[in-house]
Amino acid sequence: MKECIQIAFGLYDKNGDYTRYIATTIVSILENTKHDVCIHILHDKSIDSDKKNFLLSIVEKYKQSIKFYLVSVDKILLNFNKNIGTFFRLYIFEKCNVDKIIYLDGDVLITNDIYKLWETNIEDYYCAVVRDIKETREIIINTRYYHKININYNNYFNAGVIYFNCEKIRNSFDVKKELVKFFEKNKYVSMFDQDFLNYLLQERLMILNKKFNFIANNVNNITDNDLNENVIIHFAGPFKPWNCNNEKVIYYYYKYFFKIFSKDNIDEFCRYMSYLPKSNFKRMGLKHALLEYKKENSIFLSISCILKGILSDRYFCKLAYYVIKYIKIRFLYNIYYVLKK
Repeated sequence: MKECIQIAFGLYDKNGDYTRYIATTIVSILENTKHDVCIHILHDKSIDSDKKNFLLSIVEKYKQSIKFYLVSVDKILLNFNKNIGTFFRLYIFEKCNVDKIIYLDGDVLITNDIYKLWETNIEDYYCAVVRDIKETREIIINTRYYHKININYNNYFNAGVIYFNCEKIRNSFDVKKELVKFFEKNKYVSMFDQDFLNYLLQERLMILNKKFNFIANNVNNITDNDLNENVIIHFAGPFKPWNCNNEKVIYYYYKYFFKIFSKDNIDEFCRYMSYLPKSNFKRMGLKHALLEYKKENSIFLSISCILKGILSDRYFCKLAYYVIKYIKIRFLYNIYYVLKK
């Protein structure tokens, strides 16, 4: 039997935008691999039959397969993040009956054959991952609060791309029980499900070359070489291919995005493109302005730096938790840029 690459996404989407982004990622996978692929979509009730049929039509066009799994998130998780889709990856081991699977966020683009990741031998590991960016590991995770949780900041990984050994994880943990226990005990974690996965799997993980999760925290710095040489580009910052001003990224992304529309439905593509600039302009709130790190943000960043200095790690993490949850500003990242200037 021909080997089939198993790939999973979490999908929560009320207005249909995120479904299109995941569809674009799927197209980038199927355009660049010669192997059979099965797509697994973990979703809630926001994904109706129209969205499912839309994704199904794209996958079938490439003669590949897709499966859908309805997920009901544990109540304790709803207190942490309103974007419940981020937690769906935690239910892969319960829902997806496979031995191993590659989980991908919807803001990634596959620019080379993903089989290069799939052929990695992870038999002795829980997962294969790429370390998160230095700012995250050294500023957020390297604190007494996270030390007490027993999370190793040196190998703290980004959860946007994870190659899971599902069989080994199932045999080692009751993931659902561990999940509830972790969030009951650790109420002020900043990175939510990513923190949980780092806590649970850190003892046996393989660190991959960053080409398998090239984290583009600043999308404007991406070059042609980045797009051509890496396997997976992860647009992890606040600016994505659909709201950035990097012409190379926009061109590269939309050559795949265009293919999610059928040839006889170009009008729908044009209608969507005319709506896109206005939609993204409305979303350009304080969070995105601050994360541009311009001079006018220096007062805000300086306040963050002062708070970091006068508060204990516990209270600083607690404050960060509430800022992230209610104001939606990840100001912990900003401290690095204040100190760097």
